[in-house]
Amino acid sequence: MLTQLFAIIRNTFVESVRQPIMVVLILAGSLLLVLSTAGAANTMDDDNLIFIQIGLSTLLICGLIMAAFTATGVLSLEIENKTALTVISKPVTRPLFIIGKYLGVCAALSVAMWPLLMALLLCVRHGVMQTASHEADGPVLVFGIVGFLIAIIGSMLVNYLYRWPFVSTFVFSLAATMTAAVLLVLVVDSHWDLQPITSEFTIDRPKFPSVLLGAALLYEALLIYSAVAIVVSTRLNQVMTIIVSFGYGYLMPIISSLSAKLAASITGNGPVDLIGKALATLVYHTTPDVSFLWVADDLSTGLSLSADYVITVTIYSSLFIVALLGIAIALFQEREVG
Repeated sequence: MLTQLFAIIRNTFVESVRQPIMVVLILAGSLLLVLSTAGAANTMDDDNLIFIQIGLSTLLICGLIMAAFTATGVLSLEIENKTALTVISKPVTRPLFIIGKYLGVCAALSVAMWPLLMALLLCVRHGVMQTASHEADGPVLVFGIVGFLIAIIGSMLVNYLYRWPFVSTFVFSLAATMTAAVLLVLVVDSHWDLQPITSEFTIDRPKFPSVLLGAALLYEALLIYSAVAIVVSTRLNQVMTIIVSFGYGYLMPIISSLSAKLAASITGNGPVDLIGKALATLVYHTTPDVSFLWVADDLSTGLSLSADYVITVTIYSSLFIVALLGIAIALFQEREVG
């Protein structure tokens, strides 16, 4: 069983990281992050903290699109093309097929989101260009640009010489070179002087820990979005899966927030008021919402999150994913794939 599971995970992972949408979103997200270092310099507060919120928002949008397109490409498209029948006709159970597909999508999403996280850390280290006299961070620019050039030129060369797939090679190469760039800027300050590797994590510069914590919880939200996309793709076609996944990602937090505000705003004791308050409370408690994983607003105001909060939402996210996969297995169990 484990051999079959790993085979499905591997095939799904390889197929996912070869999708051109990965490169498009990585490049678009990185460009938006770079441009935001100048665009965030228009607030009356700490622009660097505002930039963290903008950067995490960019990661969320790119990750949501990746999750939707990847999940639909590895499941609903295979069902439409009847290629899923080839696997299921072998001694592979349908639950194992769904779990393997989900884990493969998560692995591909992790690899694709890593370069974006590294780009965000580089931009956070560089800081917002608040004035025209703001000096650029030389190490960030040099290591970041060199890392990008090495990744894209190297991927083009191996694609030309050895026929390696450009998309997957570029994603892996960029993840490696951007990680190296971040490690280098950790030991070199903006004036090219050596510094302790822990300098960016000290109390007077706590932006790196905030970004990493926010990105970790954001990643949990993307895992939930991936599970939602898997659930939807068991029954709907590729286009409808993408639409429903986007709708879930953007509408559910709004519905949950509005229902909570509505329940709090109803203060009357009449029958209509009590019924309305009960319905709003019911919607709030039954709407699957992942807004608790979005902590960029708290981090941008300088608030810290307790360990209990992080552990609680992580457990909740894990149970949420298990429940979604259970629904996906149930829906796929009777799905005609031949």
